[in-house]
Amino acid sequence: MRFFLKIIEPKFLLYVIVLAAAISVIGLFFAPVNMPSHFDADFRPDGYLNKWIGLWILPVIMFLLWLAGRKSISFKIGILIMVGFLIHISLVFYAIFLAGCSISRLRFVANLTVFPY
Repeated sequence: MRFFLKIIEPKFLLYVIVLAAAISVIGLFFAPVNMPSHFDADFRPDGYLNKWIGLWILPVIMFLLWLAGRKSISFKIGILIMVGFLIHISLVFYAIFLAGCSISRLRFVANLTVFPY
């Protein structure tokens, strides 16, 4: 129960937003120029954004949510910021993984997992 109370503390949420911004700074060095932003049903990217926009859009939105409700942060805003943080981490690490692996290798791995022989 204490964890749920900590989510709505403005100081804790600001630390989460700063951590998301730090992950974005690290991602600038490793993410490809166009990073995936939308995925189809098989979790293959079918929409791309410039890495500057893709890395900074969610931390900015999280900061604006925090700024709007910092005096009395409701539980819903705390959950929105935490979900945005989890989505942001997932997108950044997926983009970095995609930059490190070639598309043909990803298709090969996907075929092995779908059709194990």
